[in-house]
Amino acid sequence: MATSSVRICLRFFSIVGVLWLSVALSAFSQENLNPTSNPAQKAENTNDDFTIKVNVEEVQLDAVVVDGRGRQITDLIAEDFEIFQDGREQDITSCRYIQSQEKVQKQTFSPISTPSLKRNSVKRTLIFLINDFFGMDVELASGFEFMYHTRMALRKFVEEQMMPGDLVSIIKTSRGNATLQAFTSDKGELLSRIETLQWSTYNNLPTYIPRVVELRKEHNFQLQAINYCIQALKDMPGRKLLMLFTNNTAGPSYFYATYDRMADAALRAGVVIHTFKMEGIVYDIFKDSQERPPYQNPGIGDGLSRAFDRLEDRNRYGEYFSSISRDLPLSKKTGGLFLDNNWFINGIGDAQEEIRGYYLLSYIPPENTFSKSGEEKYHSIKIKVKRKGANVHSRDGFFGNPIDLEAPAVAPPPLVEAMFSPFQYNDLNVSLASGYVDNLSEGYLLPTWMYLGGQNLHTNKEEDGSYSVSFEAGASTTDIDGLFQDFGDLQIGFRVNEAGIRKLRENGINFTISIPVKKPGGYYVRVAVRDKFSEAKGSAYQFIEIPDLKEDRLALSSLYIIDSEEDASWIRSMASDESRQFSSASKRITLRSPARKDFLPGENFEYMTVIYNAKTKKEKPPDLESQIVLYRNGVEIHKSESEPMDLRGVNDFERIPIRRKLQLEDSMQPGDYILQFLVRDKQAKEKESLTAQTLSFRVIEQ
Repeated sequence: MATSSVRICLRFFSIVGVLWLSVALSAFSQENLNPTSNPAQKAENTNDDFTIKVNVEEVQLDAVVVDGRGRQITDLIAEDFEIFQDGREQDITSCRYIQSQEKVQKQTFSPISTPSLKRNSVKRTLIFLINDFFGMDVELASGFEFMYHTRMALRKFVEEQMMPGDLVSIIKTSRGNATLQAFTSDKGELLSRIETLQWSTYNNLPTYIPRVVELRKEHNFQLQAINYCIQALKDMPGRKLLMLFTNNTAGPSYFYATYDRMADAALRAGVVIHTFKMEGIVYDIFKDSQERPPYQNPGIGDGLSRAFDRLEDRNRYGEYFSSISRDLPLSKKTGGLFLDNNWFINGIGDAQEEIRGYYLLSYIPPENTFSKSGEEKYHSIKIKVKRKGANVHSRDGFFGNPIDLEAPAVAPPPLVEAMFSPFQYNDLNVSLASGYVDNLSEGYLLPTWMYLGGQNLHTNKEEDGSYSVSFEAGASTTDIDGLFQDFGDLQIGFRVNEAGIRKLRENGINFTISIPVKKPGGYYVRVAVRDKFSEAKGSAYQFIEIPDLKEDRLALSSLYIIDSEEDASWIRSMASDESRQFSSASKRITLRSPARKDFLPGENFEYMTVIYNAKTKKEKPPDLESQIVLYRNGVEIHKSESEPMDLRGVNDFERIPIRRKLQLEDSMQPGDYILQFLVRDKQAKEKESLTAQTLSFRVIEQ
């Protein structure tokens, strides 16, 4: 059979594959709380990536100490602390301060994408959990205001407060858990996610009264989402923070046993929960009345009081509301903050200072702490600081005989596990290059190149002297909310001789996939490969944002590295009504793939894009000029002069293909680079005249 240099063309996607994955991932998103990284990834952890111990040998606690102005105190030693378990003071065996980040200074936001963080580069892992459920029409104003303030806070955090080493996920309680795996350090990707945040409502409620039942369900649903996030953060690196944005900060007293279990799980996972209460517009029907019922509590949710306008309704549900607690206690129980009162004007408010570091304290627990009888006992913890004016935020306890909140029942298929892990699997060398072009018949297409390196593929020697290779590959697309659009996989096996093995090791295997997408928006393309002989896995993903080209504004397709005429023809054919079928030339040997973006100093590469919606006047061609900017590790190192674009030979000014070459200097230092390609339309309105796209690549050592 053909060697590794063969190009394999996949057709997207099988309906069976879509249905299978929908079922599998439905179970996976509820049961398997976090794909576990492979041993090689775990070995990359740094010393600051701590694991809290809660066992008979040692109990470790994290604590934040602040002065009267809310600023962290970082110079304390063990003798400055007192730890009490069940009211009795314990001997502290160790104390050290861990700095998650330097003191935050205002950041200058750059739209340039940043390379994905490796596990050992992560300092903080944050999940922003947005409880976006709202009730009936009386809460419409609250819903809009909640999301407006939420987007304001998150934008400010991403643009000014997010630091190098932060890994962030933004999810909504109403959309399930599929988006949880979309952790990223890319600010542009996060801003796209923020702009899609909208509030959700309960539908088809016949009267106001069922809202009471729905409030119970909402609180339960919020707790389930919090628990899911705790479990998902358990194996993540760095300081682990759950930032809950919610209006539903109260709950029935019978939830307190659940709160203790969740606080214990958060302690063992090393997770701190900060709650951000988003006050909406509260309408109080009892404002000018002497008939305020005793159970009326402004903490139960905006607009809820209007559901009890009738006396019989208030009497009927009065017992339930008498059991409502004022505030969700999970932040206090895990050492986090509970913030309200317009904190969102300054990003995440006081929590920004709170999350920049912490103390890790240890002590040896008493012998009777961990019961073997099966009895559940929540041991109370109190930490005090001797320094005058200091305040400490820490855990309030743990179980001596803990019970897992949710044990994973069904493990995901290995290929799916690799595809949706927060970090790339690197046992196999897998790289990906994808982007968008428009297409007259499909709407949009995502031409995707996938490269599998042959160095680590396992081979079995057969009786006839040949060598067999066997692996499975998969690709999927999800929208920006993490909901599946398509999935496809295939099984590949072949035999080669010794000469073929050498070519396999040297050249690897190239794949090409054409993915149809109907609507504009943000999409994730994920790929993974699993070696069937060795179980080694490799994965990669890319975020793609597709603009709405029907708005008739200047736009660029994604930038693509072009390694052959075939690649350029493929892009051009997708951006027109030409046939996209491969010719026989598509099966020729290709020694390089656009997915391989590593170059030596002094090399060059060609890149390609398509310009859309350029303005023409009185049948004259567009008047365009272009410019490139080069960044290394996020810092601008080169900017070219603007130059006019030569459009001779272009037949369709609605879709103008552009092909350029970038020459790398011999003196270029190894590292991650970003090429930004800018186009200005001199005939368009000023605010619509500029567009840009970026392309990442890496310069490697000689």
